[in-house]
Amino acid sequence: MPCASIIMPTFNKADYLRLTLASLTQQTHTDFELILVDDGSVDATPSVVEHFKRRLPIRYVRQENLGRAVARNIGLDLVSSDYILFCDDDRLMPPDFLRRHICALASDSDVAVVGWKRTILTCWQRDRLPLSVPDMQWLQSRHADIITELGHCDTVQLLNEEDIVGNFSKCIDEWCLGDERDNFYLPEAMKVPMEHGFAIPWLYGTTANMSVRSSHLGKLIRFDEHYSGWGMEDTDLSYQLHQAGTTFKFDASIINYHQIHPTGPGRAEDNAAARWRDLAVNFQHFCAKNDRWDAWMIWATMGRLGPVELQALARETERHSESLLVKELTWAYKELYRLRFQEKHQSNAFSLAPANHEAITG
Repeated sequence: MPCASIIMPTFNKADYLRLTLASLTQQTHTDFELILVDDGSVDATPSVVEHFKRRLPIRYVRQENLGRAVARNIGLDLVSSDYILFCDDDRLMPPDFLRRHICALASDSDVAVVGWKRTILTCWQRDRLPLSVPDMQWLQSRHADIITELGHCDTVQLLNEEDIVGNFSKCIDEWCLGDERDNFYLPEAMKVPMEHGFAIPWLYGTTANMSVRSSHLGKLIRFDEHYSGWGMEDTDLSYQLHQAGTTFKFDASIINYHQIHPTGPGRAEDNAAARWRDLAVNFQHFCAKNDRWDAWMIWATMGRLGPVELQALARETERHSESLLVKELTWAYKELYRLRFQEKHQSNAFSLAPANHEAITG
């Protein structure tokens, strides 16, 4: 029985998956299995998997396109180890990535471990990548010699499998764009509350970089398969873990690198707007399902309060957990949500998204 099981759904990202699997071949901790669930890919994913089968302990499962939640639940059903690590198909992992997760889990039996995410550019695709203004400024400053050439090319592969295997550190130094904006807040704003006992840690528990003991999930905690499109199925799982008493441990030293990629078939700004519409519907399901003050608070204040303010609100609400105040706050958050949802339908813009939503890349 392997020490750890990595659950990784994939869908039509063959070129990015190739680099992700290449980074997995370099792990210093080798006692693991990769449960790769193909959610109906129609690209070269099967041939990429075949290419790595002799170098990685892959359990490859194909299903029709049923979505991320179903794919991850299939992965959970196949787990045969004590530790579960969730990672996406577009994440580059440093050689010590798996070892750090296992050490963090082994040191405390009651935790789910949340790592840090950064972004990296491995393939240029003109007009299709969700690059922010700072991203483009960084490219101009670090790669001024090729920036003009990139502007005239539709697609340029910047890193390949040999680069990842041959010199991972050099790849990061040359093409890492910095910390990733994750779950609505800038990374530097997340660090302080997460490292000092954040009251709503489930908000940051995304399956892009998270691990947990399999005993914490059991047969009862699963991914909700009612979510459709992008967002919230992993936050929902983290919320279930939080309600079951799991403690979330944030470790900024456990880093993986998100390969920036197109998030839909169109131009970057159109894809971003579509993703935020998916998120609106999914967040509505999340709040209606859980119907607690903390769920409604996150929805109602999205983009308006930072983690420090949310922490203060959450702590004060917890202090009055048995009082009428909590019921009144829950009602107020629901009403604020209703007004914001009404505002959305009365305008052409998606009012719930932060102003710079084009940089959200999941």
